[in-house]
Amino acid sequence: MNKPLILINAFKRELGAFKAFQRKFRTEYDILTNRDPLSPQLLSQCSVLILGASRDKFTKAEGDMIFQFLKEGGNLMVLLSEGGEPKLGSNINYILEKFGMIVNPDSVVASSYCGYLHPKEALITGGILNREVARVAQKDADKLSLIYPFGATLDVQSPAIPIISTGKQCFPMNRPIVAVANCFEGKGRIAVIGSYQLFEDAYLVKEDNELIAKVLLKYLLNPEFKLNQVDAEKPAVSDNHPVPDTLELASRMRGALKDTERAPLDYTALFDTSLFKFDLTHIPSVLQLYKDLSLPHQPLSLVPPEFEVPYPPFQLAAYPPQLKDPPKPALELFDLEEEFASERESLAQLTNKCSNTEEDLDSFIMGAGDILGITQLFAGAAGSSSTPAASSLSSSHSSSSTSSASASASNVGSGGIQPDAKKILEFILRNIIQFRCENQSQLL
Repeated sequence: MNKPLILINAFKRELGAFKAFQRKFRTEYDILTNRDPLSPQLLSQCSVLILGASRDKFTKAEGDMIFQFLKEGGNLMVLLSEGGEPKLGSNINYILEKFGMIVNPDSVVASSYCGYLHPKEALITGGILNREVARVAQKDADKLSLIYPFGATLDVQSPAIPIISTGKQCFPMNRPIVAVANCFEGKGRIAVIGSYQLFEDAYLVKEDNELIAKVLLKYLLNPEFKLNQVDAEKPAVSDNHPVPDTLELASRMRGALKDTERAPLDYTALFDTSLFKFDLTHIPSVLQLYKDLSLPHQPLSLVPPEFEVPYPPFQLAAYPPQLKDPPKPALELFDLEEEFASERESLAQLTNKCSNTEEDLDSFIMGAGDILGITQLFAGAAGSSSTPAASSLSSSHSSSSTSSASASASNVGSGGIQPDAKKILEFILRNIIQFRCENQSQLL
């Protein structure tokens, strides 16, 4: 005996893949996934067509094809998600409204924590509306529970029959979420569910979702499955009460302002100059108030003000303030090689920096004067009347040459004039001649 074929459509970019659903029911049914356009030949081979949250719109030809499929005894299961048609971008309500069912653009949320962290993972207990569903499931209706994730509610009218609602623990309360209908004189059947994730891999094995899937497949494939007529005629559901979108209305300016009269042509008539003014209009009423209260009216006298300003206690400082000395410069600021280099090394470095130009020659002589201490001799001779003690120009100078060098600096640099290159050369030549004269006998 051939098993009934269940065709899961994927041509309209459906969100539901239902892989765990296929593994669970593969032993009882033949399950295929269709990725090609729907055709009458394809639909004639299947018993149940599943549309799991289609994101593309159906054409009129495809809608007529589905209607013909139902007329010939085929069965249809439609699953959507929260937000309904606007969020998915589909037009599935065009097919469902023919049978008295519409998926609303809303969402079902849990009113309290029931074991699932996300509020849109609504745990529904006591939501079975038809006792025949509980009988086929072989479980008490009050104990039959399901997890309804990210789903929407339905609007159900005759000939459709709601079989599961949101119950009293979710918002909105007692609104249909699963409905069924017999189509075209009972030949075909249709089941509509507001959440495709009810049968997805993550939620099929939770609560009694798998049991609900078995009951719906039995209803679609077994013509002898009849719902309870008493429960079908008077289901315990509440009417849909839409409320204003407060967030959307608050973002509009007209929603917070009242309608006003048209502005006059003369805009100056809108100004009210009596609100803020400073004049003498109230003086007569004030004078009359003196008479009414039998008070003497006298001109106000000037009261000289007395200011008492507290001063802080004054106390002379017995000791001068102790100011902190500025810190010494850090060692990193000094070039240690330059500070501890000898005169020969400093002159060699200066020679490497200069080139064979006249400007570099002048800077070389001035730098050599600084290194040899000649500049300091000129500064000392100009700053004091006495001859300053100066360091010798070389390690072989004697004390007589030192005194003569200081005297030469005093003669050359008199007047406090800053020495230039010529004066430094003159100073060096004088000291060399003096050195040669004093040490001529030693050289011979």
